Amino acid sequence: MHAYILIRVDAGREKMVIHSLSRSRSVEWVHEIYGDWDLISYVSFSDFATLDYVASNVIRSGRGVERTQTYIVEFGRATGR
Repeated sequence: MHAYILIRVDAGREKMVIHSLSRSRSVEWVHEIYGDWDLISYVSFSDFATLDYVASNVIRSGRGVERTQTYIVEFGRATGR
């Protein structure tokens, strides 16, 4: 299973949080974005307990992280584009 997690961080902490999250096996990728949120990450998990752990203990507990919002992917496929 997969989820997108939007992340708001303290000003100037984007690169530090990206580096920290890139060490987690569950975080497949993380990108800096513009808008209301600062980062978007794509995470893999085998069950909801794992998602809860990743969101709470890996992402939210990180230094500089202010807030997160999680969107669980119900279905998806590659478009080939």
